[in-house]
Amino acid sequence: MNAKNSDYKYIGIFYFLTLGQMPDHTGIYDVTKITNNGANLNAFYTANNSTSPVGSAHFWDEPIWGYYNSEDPWVIRKQIEMFLYSGIDFLVMDCTNGITYDNVVEVLLNELLRYQKQGFDVPQLVYYFNRQSTTLVQNVYNKFYTQTKYKDLWFSPNGKPMIIANQGTGNTDVGDAVKYSILGPTITNYFDFKDRQWPTDSIGTIENAVPWIDFQYPQRIWQGNNNDNWINVSVAQHISPPISETHLNRGRGYTYTSTTKTDTFNDSKNDESKIAEGINFDYQWKNAFNKKSQYKYVFVTQWNEWVAAKAGPWSSGKYFMVDNFNIEYSRDIEPSKSLGDNYYYQLMTNIRKLNYSNEVDYVIPTKTIDVSSFNVNQWNSASIYKDLVEDNMDRYFLNMSKQGYYEDYSGVNDIAEVAVLVDNNNLYFRITCADNITSYSSNTKNWMNILIKTADGGSNIGYQYVINRMINTSTNESGIFKISGTSATAVGMGKVYVLDNVMQVSVPLTTLGLTPQNCRIEFKVADGVVNPLLDILNYYKYGDVAPIGRLSYVFG
Repeated sequence: MNAKNSDYKYIGIFYFLTLGQMPDHTGIYDVTKITNNGANLNAFYTANNSTSPVGSAHFWDEPIWGYYNSEDPWVIRKQIEMFLYSGIDFLVMDCTNGITYDNVVEVLLNELLRYQKQGFDVPQLVYYFNRQSTTLVQNVYNKFYTQTKYKDLWFSPNGKPMIIANQGTGNTDVGDAVKYSILGPTITNYFDFKDRQWPTDSIGTIENAVPWIDFQYPQRIWQGNNNDNWINVSVAQHISPPISETHLNRGRGYTYTSTTKTDTFNDSKNDESKIAEGINFDYQWKNAFNKKSQYKYVFVTQWNEWVAAKAGPWSSGKYFMVDNFNIEYSRDIEPSKSLGDNYYYQLMTNIRKLNYSNEVDYVIPTKTIDVSSFNVNQWNSASIYKDLVEDNMDRYFLNMSKQGYYEDYSGVNDIAEVAVLVDNNNLYFRITCADNITSYSSNTKNWMNILIKTADGGSNIGYQYVINRMINTSTNESGIFKISGTSATAVGMGKVYVLDNVMQVSVPLTTLGLTPQNCRIEFKVADGVVNPLLDILNYYKYGDVAPIGRLSYVFG
């Protein structure tokens, strides 16, 4: 178990609301597919055709949830669950282009409220405005901030909801600046106003500003009121926009010269072999660690922009994209088909390194459980693991281009809580669902699986054992299978009993290669995951999984 450090830093991440909300979102165009994974970049650079039309938004890659619409509540619930486990404190909603995407924000607010009411410490929200700041601040205040049900969903570290808006200073359009005389005292006094910071501004040009990205490396500390300082950490940097002019920009595989002196850009340091490990992102975090005493907030760029308009041609004669382009020259952390969840895992690892202490081991009580008895009192000393309820909803929603629907009905049993105990002979699990657990059907291999990891490696999904892959309902026996690659072999039997919404399972320690003195495990419970032994990314996409994706609970 980890505890927050005494010098805890607030972690925010740039969050986008645009997919399916803009007039140029009329088709699905994916640069990675158009260019055959980068083998033929001219298929993008020189083409203006039905495969890659100028004027239309293009994805840099396919999200693992498909080319989704930002309004899709199924996606938003997945995102919230990932944020909860990652250590993100607040989402900075990009509304810098003069649009507030109210329909998306309303879905986001209501989904956050759902899980806040369940007792989860959900990320809070901050608006980031630039164009038409006065009008947009007025509009969102009247529409959302006056609704008392949302009052605890606004990020308010200094007592007032933080909001970022154009103050008319620095490299900015003064005509879009906030006019406090128009806002009036009620709105002006309601917010904790921050200025927007352009990455080409010099330190000292603007005070109390928030940097959405920093083109310099090492990244600078941006000064706030009363030492309310910020640092930006980004995945890649388009230091010479547009980012599709790849030889002028730092991609995901960019390797810096040093963490302590200003880096001089050199295209040869863009290394495709370093993309999967996120070397650029890693250097940005290293600088943040080096300067930890100098700031209060880390602003991560970014989570889920996904698209940019194809425009041009540029002075080079090529068509271009400004903020995203392909797998290497893009900044999103949300998992994609090509990069998987590497960057999400990297984000979470660095947040925990920055903000949390090393694990603290506790003495785990031992107790023998009668899994055929559903007296809950026998579980009083158990370790308890909570999961989000209603995160297994059906999916039926328009895609980004609104020309097709995404459907998923794999979410059946809604896992709410897992309790775990151990004695000299067995591990015991009590799994509570929100509703009655469905009956096991013969040959169903993905019904209420318990996945257990006792060591690193061992399979495509990272776990060594899976319980409940086969059930003998007449004897209440559950098959214990050892996983190798994408297959599993029966190695023993446990016991399983179900009553209404509760399942109780016992698993012999010896079958798992464990002892009472060495019974530390990582585990998850998963129901309805399609191809459950094939790919860990399926644990983000199907059924109900506690905890989501690659993450595990730890016991012992």
